[in-house]
This record gives sequence, C-alpha cells and structure tokens, in this order.
Amino acid sequence: MKLTSINNIYIPDGSNIDTAFERVTHLAIGAHADDVEIFGFHGILQCFNSKKNGFAGVTVTDGANSPRMGEFKNTTNEEMIEIRRIEQNKAADIGKYALQLQLGLSSAECKSAVNDKLKEQIKEILIKAKPKFIYTHNLADKHDTHVAIAIHTIAAVKDLKSHLDLEGFYGCEVWRSLDWLADEDKVVLPVSEEQKLAEALCAVHKSQISGGKRYDKAAIARRISNATFLESKSVDQVTAAIFAMDYMPLLKNKNISELDLVQSHLEKFTDDTVSRLKKFSP
Repeated sequence: MKLTSINNIYIPDGSNIDTAFERVTHLAIGAHADDVEIFGFHGILQCFNSKKNGFAGVTVTDGANSPRMGEFKNTTNEEMIEIRRIEQNKAADIGKYALQLQLGLSSAECKSAVNDKLKEQIKEILIKAKPKFIYTHNLADKHDTHVAIAIHTIAAVKDLKSHLDLEGFYGCEVWRSLDWLADEDKVVLPVSEEQKLAEALCAVHKSQISGGKRYDKAAIARRISNATFLESKSVDQVTAAIFAMDYMPLLKNKNISELDLVQSHLEKFTDDTVSRLKKFSP
C-alpha cells in the first residue's frame, strides 16, 4: 500500500511531503474527522509552536454517514464527505500540524475483524513518520468504529515494533471516559495550556456540533473534570487532563492480548469497588 493511495494529504505549511514526515514526532490515528482534536490534543499541544516536535493527524473514515441536523440536515453523503475533509484540514491549519492524512474509508470497511488493507496503510504511514508517540482510541470505547481503529492500529504497531522507537502509545477518551481505570494504570496527559486553541480545534468541526451535539464543550469539560476529580486528598496539579490507557504492555509482552489488557483493568475496577463496599456493608 503506497502513500499515493491515501485519499487526501494536506501539509499546512506547504512543505514537501518528505520534509513534513521528517518533522513528525507525535502521531494520532482517529476514526473520524474531529476525533484527533478530541483525544489527541496532548500531542497537538506538545508540537504547537515547537521547533523540534511535529504533529500528524490520520483520519481513517470519510464521515459520509455522520448524523446531521440544522443547516446540514439536507446535506448528501457526498457533500458531507467534502465538508468534513475541509473541516479536518482547517483544524490542521489551526493546530499547525506537520501534516494531516485522510484515508477516506467507510466505517463498514473498518469494522471487519481483519482488514489487511487498512493495517498495511497504517504501517506505511508509521514507517514514513517514525513517531515517538502514538495516540489512538481506547479499547474500552463504546463506539464500534473507534474500537476497530484501535485494534487495527495496535496490529500495525505490533508488526513494526522492532522498527519503531516508541516512547508512548496511548488509547484515549472519546465515547467513554477512562476515569474508572486504577490510578496506577491511568496515563494522565496534562492539557492545561492553550485553552483557546483547544476550543478552536473542536469548534472548526461545525458540521458535527451545529445540530445539537456539542462535542466542543463536552470534550473540554471532561478534561477539566478529569483534573478536578483525579485526586481527592490534594489540590489540583493541572487544570485539564486527558486520560489514556497505556498500550506499551502490548508491545513488550507478546502473550498479552488486547482482550487480556482490558480484562485486567476491569478486574481491578471490580476488585476496588467491591472491597470499598465491603468496608461499609453490614
């Protein structure tokens, strides 16, 4: 699978593609236009105005079947694909991304248990970018397409783990918060700075928020809630945070599957909840 098969390649500063890829240190792979801005803001922030770091976003689906209301109520699927493509590229401009890639697949294509085409496409991007940090969806998300993208991304990274020098691999929040993770397993990604940037990145996806789904306000409110409710016995160290599931154990131990990882987290949650209840149960 060659990069030429990617539906849309956008480079905000007009650099050639090799230069853009060379800049990439932080890479986010999301299912839909706006997902990267919601879960990948930590990576965007690490690269914004940085001379040594560069952020790349990968949007897998074309967004054709997204719900629509308000001014977009009568928009056709073809029109919505183009609208969401433009919105995603505007986000790349605002966030000063090194590049933005859109694969243009349908959600149905992504939701197969095995998708060698998509896995190979992700691998091509990873080989070209060689990121230090990767952000994607978390395995406990309740959106099928999000979980599918996480699975395909993990599969691609596993295949290339000897070729990558990763410092962090994160499954982040969108359609389910990760506050339930045990504190020792919770990756806390601080995102206190540049709140106007955070707002602008979400607000640019007008087709998604104008019809009554205020993803922009909800995503930022969750980050504030995460920081506030993280610790009850000390003052807040940050004012906004994104929680993530650490995927590095999947690369370090080939005997740990994605299912094993999630089950271990759920068992810890159950044990913690039950033991607390038993303290006060007659």
